[in-house]
Amino acid sequence: MPQGQVIERVNRYVCGWVNYFHVHNSTRVFARQRFFLEQRMRKVLQKRQHREGFGYRNWPTARLYRELGLYRISLHAPYGARMP
Repeated sequence: MPQGQVIERVNRYVCGWVNYFHVHNSTRVFARQRFFLEQRMRKVLQKRQHREGFGYRNWPTARLYRELGLYRISLHAPYGARMP
């Protein structure tokens, strides 16, 4: 599967998961989930290039979000959001 399709598919699942589980006390859980997502994406990208290691140098966090378009999990729930 091409890299763009992988990112698009992951984004769809992560966005849905975040929207479903985003409640007031989710900051710690979402921070761990964000870290896990970044690690897994690096691992997949490293494997595609047949490279060893964790991929921090090749795939820094900013590059994952800016260049590849990975969905960034917000760590703060929109407290006080009003319903129309």
